[in-house]
Order: sequence, then structure tokens, then C-alpha cells
Amino acid sequence: MLISAIGSIIPRYLYYPTEEVCYNLFAKLDQQSSGSNYSKLGNYEINILQKIYKILNLLGCLIIAFGINYTRALLDFFYGGKWSSDV
Repeated sequence: MLISAIGSIIPRYLYYPTEEVCYNLFAKLDQQSSGSNYSKLGNYEINILQKIYKILNLLGCLIIAFGINYTRALLDFFYGGKWSSDV
């Protein structure tokens, strides 16, 4: 139960703000695209989206790579030895 609660903190604090920023950014860019150079803005949006995906993928890979090994230390740091023991 505790691990699932801690595991849901990462998406809540990393991915939700990113989703909100992307939503606002693309809505603003969509309003600006009503002008004559729509294709130029389309490439700009794609470039921004690719950079955001790269950053989120890197964060996810780092969490997967190091999270499993350091879970016990993290539980011990935040909640003490009672929650990090095997028994």
C-alpha cells in the first residue's frame, strides 16, 4: 500500500504540470496559427513536442534504472526502518 502511494507521487508532481504547460502552450500556438504561415507553426509545435517527450522519457528511464535499487534507502530515509524491512 505504501509503495503504490509513493509511486503515484512521481506522475502527480512531474507529469501533471508538464501536461498543463503543454495544453496551454498548444492552445496559444493554435490561436496564433490562424495567420498565413500555418506550416511554419506546425513544425514549431512538433519540435517543442519532441523535446518534451525526450525529457519525459529520460526522466522515466532514470527513475526505472535507479528507483528499484534505491527504494529501500528512500523508504528508510522517509519512513524509518519499520517500513523498509523485509519482515
